[in-house]
Amino acid sequence: GRWFQRSGGEAVVSTQSTGNIAQPEAPVYSFVKRGQSQWEPEWSEDEGVCMRACNAELQFFENNDFKSVAKRLQRDKIGGGYMAPGSGNYHVGLYVPSLKGAHAYVQLYQYGAFERTAAIAHRSFAKCDTVMMNFNKSGRYGIIQAASDVDKSGTSYYGQTLLYFITTGGESNQIVLNKNGPVYSVEWNPSRDEFIVLYGFMPCRATLFNTKCDPIHQFGDGHYN
Repeated sequence: GRWFQRSGGEAVVSTQSTGNIAQPEAPVYSFVKRGQSQWEPEWSEDEGVCMRACNAELQFFENNDFKSVAKRLQRDKIGGGYMAPGSGNYHVGLYVPSLKGAHAYVQLYQYGAFERTAAIAHRSFAKCDTVMMNFNKSGRYGIIQAASDVDKSGTSYYGQTLLYFITTGGESNQIVLNKNGPVYSVEWNPSRDEFIVLYGFMPCRATLFNTKCDPIHQFGDGHYN
């Protein structure tokens, strides 16, 4: 098991074998991560790999051994890392923010093959302040939410969010939404390879997409929660 908490800026990793989260065992690892984002460690689905994000690298620990870093993914600056679901054949998403005028980008890697030329999929963004990424249950498909704090077109107080679809097969496409406005939520179907997006100025629109990014069902416009 595993368990972590943040107190006074420090993240603490403890084992958890009793099933009682109120009584974690002795801490096995701790670190300080400044800022409110990307401080939480992420585990692979089988808990064989733990990842934590630093300013210029992603650090990976294997088999809950926190005495030494097993692997590192290093870049000049890193905005976040994302472990895809799946056991054994791991994939890792990497977000690199804009640096010295260059575009921000997201890349997918096979775990351990972290050379710059080894990316199996790539998507860059001309304007982006934050990135979120969520995978389907198998970890084969991922959706990138690239958000800008300011919508330079002036049409939205909420900034602008663009959606992109990325796969472990190397595909990368933009998801086209047919109503202007914010993106409120993106969720995968837990049992099928399809996802739903809630978007647009109120009343917002709910659309179901397949993995070709084609809309396959419209739920209509409404005030959804």
